[in-house]
Amino acid sequence: MHVPKEGKSNQRRVAEVVRVELENGICSQSNIFIIVITVSGGYGGGATPDPIPNSEVKPSCADGTAWVTMWESRSPPELFFIPSKVVPLGAAFRRLSRFSSSLAISVSIHRKRSSIFIDVYMLMWFLLIMKKAKLGLLEELNNTLAPLKESWKAVGYVTAALMLLLIYLHQGSSVFFIEIISKSIMHESRPLDVQWWGVVYQHASAFILFMIIPLLYLKIVERRKLSEIGLGLGDWRFGFKVVVPAGILLIAIPAALSAAFIPDFIEEYPLAKLAYSNPEHFVVYELVYGILYYTAYEAFFRGMLQFSLKERIGVLGAILVQTAITTLLHIGKPQGEIWSALFAGLIFGALAFRLRSVWPLWIIHFSLGLFTDLFCSMAGG
Repeated sequence: MHVPKEGKSNQRRVAEVVRVELENGICSQSNIFIIVITVSGGYGGGATPDPIPNSEVKPSCADGTAWVTMWESRSPPELFFIPSKVVPLGAAFRRLSRFSSSLAISVSIHRKRSSIFIDVYMLMWFLLIMKKAKLGLLEELNNTLAPLKESWKAVGYVTAALMLLLIYLHQGSSVFFIEIISKSIMHESRPLDVQWWGVVYQHASAFILFMIIPLLYLKIVERRKLSEIGLGLGDWRFGFKVVVPAGILLIAIPAALSAAFIPDFIEEYPLAKLAYSNPEHFVVYELVYGILYYTAYEAFFRGMLQFSLKERIGVLGAILVQTAITTLLHIGKPQGEIWSALFAGLIFGALAFRLRSVWPLWIIHFSLGLFTDLFCSMAGG
């Protein structure tokens, strides 16, 4: 804003500008910041006073002429001052777009023989650049995380499932029990006994990690009903009267019989080799196997995890994530079992949504494990 000098002192002119700004609502009375720079100078106008040489070719004011004559200005000093909102640095970032124009101070100083132009933009540009950099970074980060914000619970569920899986594969495995735990508590035990308890430890770890921990979280923290996470009875008529018999006859028994002719399966199953010894050991082992491992497996992967993901990423996405994780769980098993886990994840995942329950699938899966152990034990002698 340019303020004329005639008839007013600097203080009066400043007061006049502030009054106008306040009346127009540009700034409030509590946060006015005035920058005033005064520079003495001559006055021009009319003919160039003598005895200046060549006065006939020297205009009284050269303002606006070519750059080479910038020193010829004879106009009086001009005073520019701008009311500016004073805000903290953090708030300045947020409100710079509103007040950026008020941060520019331009002072034009004119002398009798020279003209000096001073433009002070450093503060404005510093804050503006900082704001743009901050906003650009935040915008980029927001665009990157936008899909995650919409499905943050799905990301949390999958991350938690993978963490539990990693703990199970390492600290929850029978190898961990045999190589670390048994050395401190089973010094004089037979290798078969150590291996037996290692497998029991592994199944118990699965029950704790995949059943107890996630179920407590969903019940206590999220207050979910069992029917909402696939642990209710669902369509029990169709499930137990149609799906279970068909699954045992068409999937469990044929797959177990075929496994009995594959050396890798005969060597792998049953996991507890002591189950070979007598029928009592076999029954106890299968009960532990079915109640601890298969219950936790179906309840968590195709129940709690898959049903929770359905609300965030849809039916297909939930089935695919569940299938991917359960397939990874079978890495290290016989190759045929890994492929079976892939297709079973897709089929059983779809059936879980159709039945609204995992318990029919648990019976089929447990039957498959039971018959596989039985037929492989018979084939292995």
